[in-house]
Amino acid sequence: MVGLSRKAFIRSVESVIAILLFISFYNLATQNLSHSLPRADPTIQARGLMDALEQSGMLNDYLNTYSLNELTNSLKYLLPPTQGFKIELNYLEPLIVTNNNNEQVAQNLSFVRFFPESTNLDSVNVLNKEGKILPLELINNYYKITATVQVSKELVNETITLDNVNLRTANNEAINTTSLAAFVEESRAELNLDSIVYNNNYYDANASITILVPYAEQNSVINIALFYASDESGEIINYPTLEQGIVLPYTTSFPIKSKASEVRFTAELEANEEQTMSLYYELNTEPLTRSFNSLTTDQDKVEVQTRKSYYASTTPLTSYQSTNTYNVRKTVVTSGLNCLINFKVWNYE
Repeated sequence: MVGLSRKAFIRSVESVIAILLFISFYNLATQNLSHSLPRADPTIQARGLMDALEQSGMLNDYLNTYSLNELTNSLKYLLPPTQGFKIELNYLEPLIVTNNNNEQVAQNLSFVRFFPESTNLDSVNVLNKEGKILPLELINNYYKITATVQVSKELVNETITLDNVNLRTANNEAINTTSLAAFVEESRAELNLDSIVYNNNYYDANASITILVPYAEQNSVINIALFYASDESGEIINYPTLEQGIVLPYTTSFPIKSKASEVRFTAELEANEEQTMSLYYELNTEPLTRSFNSLTTDQDKVEVQTRKSYYASTTPLTSYQSTNTYNVRKTVVTSGLNCLINFKVWNYE
């Protein structure tokens, strides 16, 4: 398990087994003694499982890494087959905004957030320290390539070069060459765009990219998520100077439109103020019809700090949802993230 020691994992298994035994006895007592009795209240199992997973530490790991599939699979094996469910996650994460001006400012600010792929972008909001929702525009114009690299020797703060990486966008969307970002096993890594050659147009090109790898074991595989924007981006990256690294065998996925987005918002700050705001977003919820503001950034001597790691996440399939659905809510704080879990559960008819 990610982030769990052997002893912690054993404790987590013991916790889950204990709650499973309770659920089994409860089901026998309420359902199997008489077919005329109503089915067990599914919220009892749901609350018990959430508590057991939290006590084991597994739930915190799932939430911190947006591991919706892993959480869904765990619950699928723990709940009885007569019950269906869906997990929705609502996140609040700190957004540190620092005004380096010696005077009060009201500016349209910008940052890029590499949202997990199961994010409902219609849900995104920025709130100030009083909890007020601020004017916001979200520009979803980032593409993602996943690279799998075969490592033959141990790497410690060494560069690798990916030659001939194909970058593409939709027709008539220019590749933004100052927007590239790489994540090596979820952590942001330094990179340099060594060269780029266009294939007769501005939305299809082959690039040579050098990436600094903090660490990789010998004879291992490292996963790299590579992002780039189309057209303009609020984040203009000045790439560091990196010497071209060793060339290793690698494969890449076809470029896809990602949930990574530029977030623009309007904020008022006192002179030299550092304010902790909040970024709100939802995972695995239904899209809304939403109109965003239209904001032109005028950011000057104001810094915005957000979460630096990237976890892909995926959206679990929910094939059926009853009209008689129970919702169990649980709030968990993990690694600075505040997460509200909506555990929607129902009995199959």
